[in-house]
Amino acid sequence: GRFGLGQTPSRLLPDATTDMVCGYCSTGCSLRIHLKDGEAVNLTPTDVDAVLDLTALIAESSSPQDARPYLERYLLTARASEDSGGIEQVRQRLAELDTR
Repeated sequence: GRFGLGQTPSRLLPDATTDMVCGYCSTGCSLRIHLKDGEAVNLTPTDVDAVLDLTALIAESSSPQDARPYLERYLLTARASEDSGGIEQVRQRLAELDTR
């Protein structure tokens, strides 16, 4: 699909994207905002480093299993041709969670 979002519901398919910095904490993760008719309808991390940083923070502050949805979402939205190394890192992190 467009924007590397092959499994996005049609109601959330963006007609444009833009990148911004998350303001939740001081880490400064980069997020891709998905826009439809000029309004945000979804967001995803722009790169695997942001996902791994976020899930590390979640694992430290709460249950490591709370990180699972973020990792799984990255696998659904990542473009395999552009980020095969990152996809493998996320799969490894999921495997680590399975052994806890």
